[in-house]
Amino acid sequence: MVYFLIGFVCGSGLAILGAWVVGRQVTKSETQMKQAFRELSQTSLQDTQDQFFKLANEQFGLQSKQHEQGLSHKKDLIDQTLTTVKKEIEHVRHGLQTIESNHQKRFGEMAGYMSQHHQSTQQLMKTTADLKEALANSKTRGLWGERMAEDVLRFSGFIEGINYVKQTAMGQNIPDFTFFLPKDKKVNMDVKFPLNHYMTYLNSSNEADKDVHKKQFIKDVRHHIKSITLRDYITSDTLDYVMIFIPNEQIYQFMHDHDPELIDFSLKQKVVLCSPITLYAMLAVMRQAVDHFAIENKAKDMMLILETFQTQWEKYKDSMEKMGKKLDDAQSTYQQLVSTRTNQLERPLKKIEALKQPTQTTSLPTPIRTIDDVVGSVSGPS
Repeated sequence: MVYFLIGFVCGSGLAILGAWVVGRQVTKSETQMKQAFRELSQTSLQDTQDQFFKLANEQFGLQSKQHEQGLSHKKDLIDQTLTTVKKEIEHVRHGLQTIESNHQKRFGEMAGYMSQHHQSTQQLMKTTADLKEALANSKTRGLWGERMAEDVLRFSGFIEGINYVKQTAMGQNIPDFTFFLPKDKKVNMDVKFPLNHYMTYLNSSNEADKDVHKKQFIKDVRHHIKSITLRDYITSDTLDYVMIFIPNEQIYQFMHDHDPELIDFSLKQKVVLCSPITLYAMLAVMRQAVDHFAIENKAKDMMLILETFQTQWEKYKDSMEKMGKKLDDAQSTYQQLVSTRTNQLERPLKKIEALKQPTQTTSLPTPIRTIDDVVGSVSGPS
């Protein structure tokens, strides 16, 4: 394009120059001037066109080569991208297969879990129905209450025959449990509880009937508390309170929710209402009291033992002191024996050894001595 402009400008310049020359040559005819100008313009235009086409062909060839190189590079990029995409697709396909396999495995496990859950639900429904049927019988409810109480006792560490006994006669009545306390005290607990109207309350669908059975259940509870106080559960050997065990936390909460004055009423009657949780707390207090009382008794016994030990220890020290003095005397006597007495005994022996030695014949005869002289010389001074 630049060369084309240059050719065009040159051609135009030549044309203008030709016109100027023609104008200057006044002497030539107008026809010759036109002819010369036409020829000059055609020649300039032809050169310009040739140069333009040449430059255009060169530029087109260069651009074609650049386009081919660009297309080749783009082709390589496209091939590389397609290879990468193919690998990613293969990776995704493999991942989908793994997910599908895991999904089938999880689905199988879920089916197993659902089957187990269905069986557990069926068993729970059967157990619930059995429990509901059992609770409809007052005797069975009593056995259930005893079983619940025994579970709490075992969990608290109580041992039958040591910490408590079951169904021991107290006068004309027999409490379900009797607990042993310090100082030969006891406390009784009854596990029988009126639940007929409470069960009817749960099974009723009519609100009016539910309200009637609820009120009747509260009356039954208060009546049962009063009946407990008429039994021989509180004596001179027991505490001033008797315990009633309610074997279900929901029933215990229901009673207090619908009769807020029930606690005060029962305490006035010297009755303590216990749910499984509160019974566990009370048993923990009993256990601690028994342990502290045992520790206190053991501490007294230990003090008596220490006093006896102190007396014997003083006697032991006196005897050891006397023995030490005797040992000192014996040691002094022993030292005297191994020193002075030994030396005194060895002197006569040495003189006897000296007499055994042979005497010289040239020496003067020794004058004859009596037996007393010999003995006195042998024994030496005392």
